[in-house]
Amino acid sequence: MRILSVTSENRLKRKIKRALKDEFIVDFVDSGSLGIYSAQEEFYSLILLDTSLSDMSGIDLCSMIRKRGVTIPIIIISDKGCSSERISCLRQGADAYIPMDQISSELSVSIIALLRRISYSYPTGDIYKIGNFNVDFCNHQVLLNGKDLKFKKKEYALLELFLRNKGRVLSRNVILEAVWEDGEKKESNVVSVNVYSLRQKLEQCLNTRNLIRTVYGLGYVFEDTELQQKE
Repeated sequence: MRILSVTSENRLKRKIKRALKDEFIVDFVDSGSLGIYSAQEEFYSLILLDTSLSDMSGIDLCSMIRKRGVTIPIIIISDKGCSSERISCLRQGADAYIPMDQISSELSVSIIALLRRISYSYPTGDIYKIGNFNVDFCNHQVLLNGKDLKFKKKEYALLELFLRNKGRVLSRNVILEAVWEDGEKKESNVVSVNVYSLRQKLEQCLNTRNLIRTVYGLGYVFEDTELQQKE
């Protein structure tokens, strides 16, 4: 999962790298103009903005990004941490505001929470349909040739998460946060075990492989190119 970070301060870059090194790929640009270009031309799951940039303020950059129709979640990082600045950031379209001295403890958790919140609102409509294979998001049903395949609760939740984020690499932490409740008992390999089970079930039902691809070191991605070619 790729994150765009717009900051010209080396100290902040180091803090972000340390906080996110095990979970996300972070691309850094050091000016607002490059930030606008990257937000529009590249595919990112989330944007981090520094309030103090060399050519504009992070708050103004946030506003400009939103005015260009970019809906990617934005977190603004500031060395001030005052309530008036936080309110201003949120009014200009930011989704979250984190003081710089709280990056190590809050940044990763805030990113996962934001991505979890948007994962089920990703615009794919009410039904995923290819050929005779249908997933009804409203009724939580998986149908093949009109027959209900009776997916288990976790299997269905995992499948819907992948379908609503088709083409996006989802880390194990993002999957864990989206599919499992906070208080649920979870083994360390619960994600890989359930992804394997879902992968096997889809291969058996659809007679196709590689729908859920492992991206080593990052997570999993759902790609239905092979299904589309068969349609």
